[in-house]
Amino acid sequence: MRIFVISRGAPEQKDPQWGSFEIDQAYALHKKEHQVIVLAVDARFRLFRRKPGIRKSIVNGVPVWQIYLLPGAVVSLIGGRKLANRFHLRQIDILYRRAIAEFGNPDIIYSHYLHNSELGVYINQKYHIPVIGMEHWSKLGEKSIDKDVVIRAEKTYLQLNQLLTVSKSLQKNIKETTGIDSIVVHNILGDGFHYEPNDNPHPIQLVAVGSLLPIKGYKKLIDAVSIVSKTQDIQLRIIGAGPEFRKLNNQIESLGLTERVQLLGRMNKTNVIHTLHQADIFVCSSISETFGVAPLEALACGLPVVSTNCGGTTEFITPDNGLFTKTDDAQGIADAIVELITHYNQYNRRQIADDIHAQYNAEVIANQLTTIFEQVVANNKNI
Repeated sequence: MRIFVISRGAPEQKDPQWGSFEIDQAYALHKKEHQVIVLAVDARFRLFRRKPGIRKSIVNGVPVWQIYLLPGAVVSLIGGRKLANRFHLRQIDILYRRAIAEFGNPDIIYSHYLHNSELGVYINQKYHIPVIGMEHWSKLGEKSIDKDVVIRAEKTYLQLNQLLTVSKSLQKNIKETTGIDSIVVHNILGDGFHYEPNDNPHPIQLVAVGSLLPIKGYKKLIDAVSIVSKTQDIQLRIIGAGPEFRKLNNQIESLGLTERVQLLGRMNKTNVIHTLHQADIFVCSSISETFGVAPLEALACGLPVVSTNCGGTTEFITPDNGLFTKTDDAQGIADAIVELITHYNQYNRRQIADDIHAQYNAEVIANQLTTIFEQVVANNKNI
């Protein structure tokens, strides 16, 4: 089967997590002997240079074509959202036509996130290729979703041949908000995350991974570390970059935690795995998660997890591999960290890793996707 994946993009040195979910799935489908081509409209407002035009690369054997002309935010400022939408549709049309000239017509379009599913629907309407949308977007997992997002979602999802969601909590939220059903297919566990024994002496190493955004709850996590450090010898490393850096750094300094909390910035996958292997406990302090790939990857390395009750993580964190606490509650996070430290020896780290690999490995998820794709293609032929 020839699959065109519409993605945010692909990981690169300056932005190593960008498009990583999509590339992991594309690679898993590639290993199932599908022909997979990734297309991306690069509308990021980033400060590093990119030459306008189409960039072609091969990532894990998968062709990745990205088109960049102007950041979407700039186009919106010039002519508003409608102009930006038309601009993005024009770009995906250019990419699509170039791709079919080289690879042939796809059997299916597989789009990730609402804004890319809007592009997928456009391709479907113009070229009559069935389109499946996978929803990960955190805004659609929030308790109160912006009205404009709801309108966009309803319009787009109704035109998909099939909507997928990464978790039951996101599936429920979208159903309650838009009335539209979906099939749950979890995010894939990427290659490289594996168990290694860790006999680190004190201090106890905590780690968190995710962009420095308010929704990740890092302010409360740092407050929790301040509480726990009064009775426990702990350190926290946060992997990620984002607009909250200065505010969080100021908080760390004001609490006198510069020796205990480090903001490590962006890391590539190899360095993320190395940091996880050095840690003892992973902490997810998010207010909302549509799934929670970062804590899943930590579990795959054998780390027990403290997580807020933030949505998607409830599907893979159990009493055997972690603890839950309330969202937006520093004292609750602190209490959960102390409880996990107290009972740390009860967690079988190798078994934690084995269980996660068995449920979320690439072949399992690729098989689920393949079954759905084949059914949609067969149904489309019968219309």
